[in-house]
Amino acid sequence: MKNKKDIFVAVDLGGSKLSVMAAEKDTECTLRILGVESILMPHESIQYGIIRKANVVVSNLKVLLEKIQKNIQQRQDTACEIKSCYIGIDGNTLRTELHTLQKTFSKKIVFNNEMLDDILRQTKLKLAEKGCFSTAKLPQDSDTGFFVYEVFPKSFSLDNIICENPLEKMCSSLKMNCVMARSNLSLFFGINAVTKELDKIRFVKSLAGISLGSAFLTDEEKKNGAVLIDFGAQCTTVIAYQKGVVCYLGNVPLGGDAITKDLMELTHADRTEAENIKRQKGDLFYDNREESVESSNGRIPVRKVVSVIRARQMEIVNFVEQHLEHAECSELLKRVVVITGGASKMKNLDVMLQKEKAWNVKHVALGDFVVSQTSNDYSRPENALLLSLLINASESCCGSIEREKKTKKEKRSGGSSILDKLTDMFTDPE
Repeated sequence: MKNKKDIFVAVDLGGSKLSVMAAEKDTECTLRILGVESILMPHESIQYGIIRKANVVVSNLKVLLEKIQKNIQQRQDTACEIKSCYIGIDGNTLRTELHTLQKTFSKKIVFNNEMLDDILRQTKLKLAEKGCFSTAKLPQDSDTGFFVYEVFPKSFSLDNIICENPLEKMCSSLKMNCVMARSNLSLFFGINAVTKELDKIRFVKSLAGISLGSAFLTDEEKKNGAVLIDFGAQCTTVIAYQKGVVCYLGNVPLGGDAITKDLMELTHADRTEAENIKRQKGDLFYDNREESVESSNGRIPVRKVVSVIRARQMEIVNFVEQHLEHAECSELLKRVVVITGGASKMKNLDVMLQKEKAWNVKHVALGDFVVSQTSNDYSRPENALLLSLLINASESCCGSIEREKKTKKEKRSGGSSILDKLTDMFTDPE
């Protein structure tokens, strides 16, 4: 970070809620939150992470960014403008696939990091071209083809010898097993439509799972093997690491909203009432079977409410397990499982996973990443993605309006005046 006044802005395109957060960051990557703004999205504008109504998302995002900008100006007591923001990409079509790359060199070479980056870049382009050969001609709601977001190296063989770290080693042939993160074009087109409309702002895109894993899993956990699960409203995001590299990234198209809908059906209640019942009686190990709750469908035994919640929650968990089994890394669930996300607040979810699945579970301590003077509301699990994006952010998102006006004035006049230059020489930098 260049200076202590750098400000970072993050956007979470959640299915039911759109959120924007701004923060300053110290050298220890601890955040001082300057503001967070959210808005409930109209039905079906974003479905399972995929933007279906870009115009609705754009109009709401403009409002939130304007509010955040005012918050920043009030907290900083200075005129500034949001120039860029960090955005997490997630959706139910996002998944990883294994891809093997083989390369033979004309002579023995020393394999270095620059060569690795070039090979990954070329691989990404070739894979993208293979899946999206007619991207420009496809309609925006098409699910045909796919878009490759990232390619992660998983294992290497140099001259047919398995090598854990190939850098700075001699070889004449290379075999590399990669994990390819891709999605259907609907996810790509949805994000692209929003960022294209808001062309005055530069959007720094990153995969939500990668952002969460980078921020909340330690290097030791990644090396020894770990899984991070983000229990969201519409989707459950899963990322797994082994030997320090990504071995799986995927998405289960079920989340807390599915539990709410089940309770709405059981109680004949509206969404707000069903959410309240879920929060108050959603203890996955609730023992008072004689208690009941009042609803539009009469009095409902709590045991029935808990039974419905447990059934749906276990379905989500089983899907996560199946995804990891398919990726041949389910054994990582016995090592470290880190959970976060709004739906992870379900009472005793961690206890249930430990007792019934024998997973080694712990919650992300989001409060550890936010300075103590900040309201605890900012470190709620539903803000996990926003916080991870801000933690990983490296370039300031805001520019001074006064400085920009001065620069434009200098360009029109052919440069700064002599007085301005002398003043700058004897002014301490910020």
